[in-house]
Amino acid sequence: MKVGFAKQCITPDFPVYLSGYDAKRESRDKLDDLYVKVIVTEKDGELFGVFSYDLLAVDHLIIDEMKDAVRNHGLKEENFLFAATHTHSGPGGTVETRNGLLHSAQDLFMKTDLASVHEIVKRSIMALEEAIADQKEAVLYYAQDTLAHVGDNRNSRELKGNHDIAALFIEQEEGKKAILLNFACHPTVLNSANVKASADFPGAIHHVMQEHGYDMNVFLNGSCGDISTRFSRQGADEKEVLRYGRMFEEKLLEMRKRASVVAIEDLRCVHAVKTLDLKKADSVEHAQKELDACKQRLEEARANGVTGSDLRLIESYKEGADANLRFAKCAFSMKSYDVNIMFIKINQHIIVCVPGELFSELSNPLQNEHVHFIGYANGYMGYFADEAAYDNFCYEALSSPFQKGQSEMMMAFIAQEINTLLGKEN
Repeated sequence: MKVGFAKQCITPDFPVYLSGYDAKRESRDKLDDLYVKVIVTEKDGELFGVFSYDLLAVDHLIIDEMKDAVRNHGLKEENFLFAATHTHSGPGGTVETRNGLLHSAQDLFMKTDLASVHEIVKRSIMALEEAIADQKEAVLYYAQDTLAHVGDNRNSRELKGNHDIAALFIEQEEGKKAILLNFACHPTVLNSANVKASADFPGAIHHVMQEHGYDMNVFLNGSCGDISTRFSRQGADEKEVLRYGRMFEEKLLEMRKRASVVAIEDLRCVHAVKTLDLKKADSVEHAQKELDACKQRLEEARANGVTGSDLRLIESYKEGADANLRFAKCAFSMKSYDVNIMFIKINQHIIVCVPGELFSELSNPLQNEHVHFIGYANGYMGYFADEAAYDNFCYEALSSPFQKGQSEMMMAFIAQEINTLLGKEN
């Protein structure tokens, strides 16, 4: 196959506010550069492509303009995936917070900055054109494995989480190499105290693999709505980010040694829509009461000397109550929302692309050696949390725009679509 790939730097001009945490963080420097990375390949006369952004999220502000650019190049927009790595140290203002689902989350995503959006789009188009021009005969190698000690279920150490890692090694005949990597974990080694722009550990993977001749590492996050580095990180600085990068480096080099050559015989993209009900907002009074209770619990924990990951778990409940109060003050005018889900079929593999933060507890029953999940894909609609998260007053459920049980309905819909694509009876 002919494969082309390219990247463009999207490190913002400073100063800029970072997105991802409640704390307002003005950044005047970087730990590492941020990129938009593009991989394209042709199959049966059609071009397919993947865009990966070192951002907290991408939504219609970037995606709609990029779909226009794809069409202007004579290509089919439905053949392209747009995904974010979900770094919590990227620039804010790149998604729509003036209205819609993220209106109440402006403190996390920052005020929409259309100038920044247009600059990212400009760089994305440049990367697309370079990737198309770069297409050369290439050999593809594929391997799957597990990688522990990176991410765990951040709400309970007793739950399974997901340690699966899948990698496609792309090696052009003329020597350029890239990796397409799928792994589920919040890139939150750098915490809310960090004020330097960074791609977090996906950026570290990119840089350490360059030492081995790989020009690009494209990180496609998985179902990590409930998975993070909360229980595995030993610090929150550049040195710790690099430690995570080295863990991936060791695993990827090992996987490459036993990776098998793969020929893509079947490649197609299918898009489906599932309508989900939005939650009904609490009263402001009730939401404030819940927040006050969480604040008191946090104060008591600090007074009792609770620290580290245990304290962070209690802090997350308070953050969820904060989000719930914001929802109460900015209740949705609509009652339901259409969730666009992309299915990519590659031979007997199905890749499910979900526009938000899907819980691994929901996707684990479907994920296997042939079924994979990509989050933060083709949009961002917040958390898709399971019913237990609502019952346990978890941050993710409180900040999700969807009613309890709607994520389970979406997963049943996804299961049916997978069976259809694999030619199985429902």
